[in-house]
Formats: sequence, structure tokens, C-alpha cells
Amino acid sequence: MTPGPAAQAPVVLAANDDAARRPAGFWRRYLAWSLDIGLLSPLLVLLVAPAVRESVAAANRLLATLQSWMMDRVFSADGAITDPLALARQLMADPQQRALVSEQINRTGSAVLQACLLIAGIAALYFIGFEASRWQATPGKRLLGVQVQSEHGGRLGLARTALRFFAGSLSWLSLNLGHALAGWRQDGRALHDLLAGARVSALGPMPTWARALLWAQVALLLLLSTGMLLRLFWLLGQIATL
Repeated sequence: MTPGPAAQAPVVLAANDDAARRPAGFWRRYLAWSLDIGLLSPLLVLLVAPAVRESVAAANRLLATLQSWMMDRVFSADGAITDPLALARQLMADPQQRALVSEQINRTGSAVLQACLLIAGIAALYFIGFEASRWQATPGKRLLGVQVQSEHGGRLGLARTALRFFAGSLSWLSLNLGHALAGWRQDGRALHDLLAGARVSALGPMPTWARALLWAQVALLLLLSTGMLLRLFWLLGQIATL
């Protein structure tokens, strides 16, 4: 007797099946990454926000101090200062003001460095942890049926997963040309995949909702780009009328 639908075992794609080794493709990988960033963003903002607020507050205090110094010089000169560059040179020649500017630059640089290290550390735990797990995928990749595998279709392992993550910095530093390789190569592998001996495979067709989300992101990007261009043209028009 043939078992009914409820009794039949679900179809599971093995890691070494050809169907489980089809390249995920650039856009599917991008969409999975955007979902992961969306999941991480609230936590990252929560952790980084205090340092950013303090840095902005310190910058505003410095700006207020510099503005006060400049106004004092303008009023004390009784209109004799007509060259803004001369006033700027006086500002930078003042040891006290120069020290304030240098201190703020150092504090801002330190805050930015700390924020970058914090973001990189959390991202490393997230991506390496999930991709080295039995899932072989982050939540974003799992939602889209994408899996990080070895060249032969098996698990990549913790060491090579970590190598793949940190090699991703080269893909970013190459102005995303390393990521773009995934769209050019037949096997769909990016630069960091090649360096780590990895591949990113699709375990099935791309969900319909994912295609809709991708087109929505493209439309939003076009809308924002158009708005920025219109704003730029408006500013240029205002400058031309001066």
C-alpha cells in the first residue's frame, strides 16, 4: 500500500547533492546579507549610540567654543578683520584653541575606532557562529534557503568560516569588487569564498516574497537617489542665483 502524504518523509537535500550545490547568486546573497544586517542593527545601534552621542556633544561644545572665540576677535577688531582666512590662521595660531581642536579630533577618532571594533566583533560572533553551526547559514541565509559550504559541499568548519569572514574585509576594501565576483563567476563565488575554499549554495528556488523584497529595496534606492539628485540640483540653482 502506498503511504499517504502525511506518512511520507519530507524531502531533505543532502549537502553533496547537485541540487544543493547550485550557486546562490549575487542578488540572493545580497538580500540575505541585508536581512542579517536588519536583524543586527537594533543591537548595534543600542550599543554604539552612547559613544556617538558623547562624540557629537563634545563636537558641539568645541564648535560653540570656537564660535565664541571668533566672535570675540571680530568685535574686538571693530570691523578691521575682513579676511576670513586671516581669522582662521589666528585661530590655529592660538595654542589653547589648537589644543582643543586636537583633543576633539583624538576623541572622535577614538570613539569611531571603538564603535568599529564593537561592530566588527559582534558581526564576527554572529556570522561565524551561525555559518559554522549545523545550519551552515545565518538567519537571513536560512530564510532564503542559502547555505555556506566547503568546495565539496560539506561543512566548512570553524577555522575556515572565520577565515572567510575576515577575508570579507578584502572584498569591502576592493570597493566591493570582491563581492561583485559572485555575479561574474559561473560558480558564484566571491573573493572571500575563494580565499577560504568555500561556496555559497542555494537549496531551492528563491521565495516569491524575497523577490518582492528585493524589488522593493531597488525601488527605494532609486527613490533616494532621485531625491538626492533633485536636492543637489536645487542647491546648485540657489548658488547660481547668488
